Amino acid sequence: MNLEGARRARSAVPVPHFDVKIVTDDGRPAATHETGHIIVREREPGLLMKGYLKDPERTAETLRDGWLYTGDFGACDADGFLYFAGRRR
Repeated sequence: MNLEGARRARSAVPVPHFDVKIVTDDGRPAATHETGHIIVREREPGLLMKGYLKDPERTAETLRDGWLYTGDFGACDADGFLYFAGRRR
């Protein structure tokens, strides 16, 4: 479904330059309406940070397998709209 320009109250839609997923604590994709970690991946190089300066441990915690773990929680509905649920930190 193409959500570009679509609106739904209190929701967001992923922008075209990024892939966005919601995953559970154990890393599996969250079910529809299931709250989990919001993670993002760039579709073209240079759009996301490469790491924390002189902090390899925090970098490894935040960047995993090409995905940036934002520290945010959210859920997606059946149409792909994203709902923010809170912060991890």
